[in-house]
This record gives sequence, structure tokens and C-alpha cells, in this order.
Amino acid sequence: MLNRSPSNSNDSNGLAAGAAASWSVALAYVGAALATLAFLKGLALFLAIEAFGAVAAGVTLLLAVTFVAMALQAKNAAEAVAGGGRCVDLRARASFDALAVKVGASASLLSLLLRFLPFSAWFDLPSPWLAAMAPLLAGSGLLFGHATGALLGAGEDRAFAVLIVLDPILRCLLAAVCATLGLGAEGLGPLVSILCASAATTALARAWLPAEAQEASEDAPRRRRARTPLAAPPALAALASFGLLVFLDAALVRLVLTPLEAARFAAIAVASRFLVLLPFPLALLTMAAARGRMRRREAPLPELLSKLALAFCALGLCVLLINELGGWVLGFVLDDAKYGGLERLYARYALAAAVYGLTEMVLLFGIALGRVSLALLPPVVLVIECTLLIERGKSAADCVSVVQAMAFLHLAIQAVVVLLPLLWSRRR
Repeated sequence: MLNRSPSNSNDSNGLAAGAAASWSVALAYVGAALATLAFLKGLALFLAIEAFGAVAAGVTLLLAVTFVAMALQAKNAAEAVAGGGRCVDLRARASFDALAVKVGASASLLSLLLRFLPFSAWFDLPSPWLAAMAPLLAGSGLLFGHATGALLGAGEDRAFAVLIVLDPILRCLLAAVCATLGLGAEGLGPLVSILCASAATTALARAWLPAEAQEASEDAPRRRRARTPLAAPPALAALASFGLLVFLDAALVRLVLTPLEAARFAAIAVASRFLVLLPFPLALLTMAAARGRMRRREAPLPELLSKLALAFCALGLCVLLINELGGWVLGFVLDDAKYGGLERLYARYALAAAVYGLTEMVLLFGIALGRVSLALLPPVVLVIECTLLIERGKSAADCVSVVQAMAFLHLAIQAVVVLLPLLWSRRR
């Protein structure tokens, strides 16, 4: 559980509580990743290649809000530690209910528009309901992140860990029911199972939220806002656009490729996602440690370099294994009979995903330093990537080349924006 000591406790206790909370979050995500892998394997076995590509396109927005949802969770955890374990909202349930009404109404309206507008024809989807599900999935992802984040901020880290793992497990069970009943062979059944699982776990998180939190002093909210850069709108905008940059390609390629070729691209993209999400808990630890060093008036750059070296070794080992054993990995994660022969493309896309994993660490480090200009970088690179995919995406290999180039470009620009001022200040 989070530290419940008064707000004037010493720094060592606060840092220890923050580290314990961060590692419990990391372990929860490891369990969720294993359950998600089982869900992905089931989809690959049950669905045809074209239907699998349609499902990958449908969950794009759900994946794109992953970074924002994780940021909300981390923000609430950090605010709880800074406030002595008190929940951020004085009425957590009321705050969540108000947000749920707004997000639910907006997602439902957008879903109806996508259902009756020709989006399914543009993206060559087998059913118009697949396009309609996208905003509902994105809205459910945001609500799940907010609810579980408030739960973590209230000090209920055990309940948080249970829900993080329970969500993909429910997806597997509901998808298995759909497969047994012969429902959703075109991809709608798995999307419905994802939505229902997210709604159920969000409702459980809401039920666990305290009706009212402890009263805080008048100056406490100001201190907590100062200590949580993830709460700033530019930070959330940067994470949201970064999520679109990383995950939008699986849907966008359907505009320029045939359904079969787009599905082959989606398969290697989905099989590489873990390389992007794997460093995120480490990036949160880096961010918290950098903020701590800044409060102690120490240089934050060594913290980033040490964590980047650790992530580089881990991601490099994964890329090396994929490069040597790509066919076996694809067969293990997906289905070798359907997705064989994609080893070279998989290795190239995995390299791009690993670069994005390093990029997110630099991004969160820059957010910790208050680099507001970082919010402009992901949207600019996203526009460039969309343009190049539409103009030059003639095959899955061409699209992988574009993704690779954008990954290295984004990392280079972001590193210059974040690191150059630090290096210049050290020289002075």
C-alpha cells in the first residue's frame, strides 16, 4: 500500500513509497501483458487473416490512449505520495461519474457518425460496426485509466493490480465464448469482448473508489499540481499524439494496401507492440527519479542516461532475438501457418518499435523537466508519417520503411530538444 504518513514525513519515506508503488504497477502490467498475449494468440488462431487485420485497425484508438491512461494512473500515484497518501479528488466517485457522462456521450455520438458515414468503405472493413466500435473502445480506455488511476491515488494499489490483470483475462474468456458460439468471425466479436471487459473492470474500479477522501489543507492542491507534470495539458497532449504516432499505422495502411497486405502489416505491428510498452514502467521510474534529483538541486541527466542504457540493453536483446528467431516468435505469438514468411519485415518493424520505446523514455524525461515544446513534436511527426504512408505505401515493406524512418527521426529530434539544453548548461 502507499505510504499513509503525514505530509511532513521525510523524503526517504516518500521516495520509498513512490518506488514501491511504481514497481507494483510494473508487476501488474507484466501480468496483464501475459494475459494479453494469450488473447492475441486466440485471435490469430480463430480469425482469418483479413478479419485479424480489421480487429487490429479497430483497436488502434484503444491502444493510442494507452499512454494517456498510464499517465493518469501514474499522476494519481505521484500525487498520493506527495499528499501523504490522500486521494486527489475530494469526491472521487462524483468526479469519475461526471467524466464518464461526458466521455460516454461523446464516444456514443462519434460512434453513430462512424456507423452511418462511409468510414468502413474507406478503410475496407468487413462491417460498418467495426468502425463504430473505435470511439467506444477509446472512451472505455480513458475511463479505465482514470478510474484505476484514482484507485491507485487513493492507496488501493492491490485492487489496482487485480483490475489491471483482470481486464485482459475477461477479454480472453468473453472472446472464447464468442468463438464457441460462432459469433464475430469477421472481427466484431473480439471487439465487443474488449469493450465489455473494459466496462466491467471500470465499474469495479468505480465501486472501489472512496465516496469522499480525507480533507486536505488549502495549499496542498497547489503543491501536488507542482509535483505532477503529467497533469499538465501539454504533457497529456504529447502522450496522446505519441500514442497515435505509434499505433495509428495499423489502421492507416488500410487506405493504401489490400486487405490481405494490410493484415500482414497489422500482424507484425501487433506482435511488436510489447517493445513499445515494455520500457514504460522504467520511464515512469526515470521521471520520478529525475524530479527527485531536481528537487535536491542535482543534475537529472545521469538518471536518464543510466536508465536509457538499461532499456537499450533489454530492447537490443529483444530485437536481436527477433532478428535471429523471428519465425519462431511469430509462430508463438500469432500462427505460423497463417503468418509465415514475415520474418524479415517483423525484424525491421521490431527495430522501429524498440526505437519508439527509447523515445518514450526521453519524452517522459522531457515532461519531468517541463519542456512544453515537446507537445509539438509528436503531432508534427505524425502528420509526416501519415503523408508518407499514403503517398509511398505501395506494399507492407514500403510501410515498414516509413515507420522505421519516422521512429529514428522522432528520437533524434526529441533527444536534441531535451538533451541539448542540459548539455549546454553543464558546459556553462
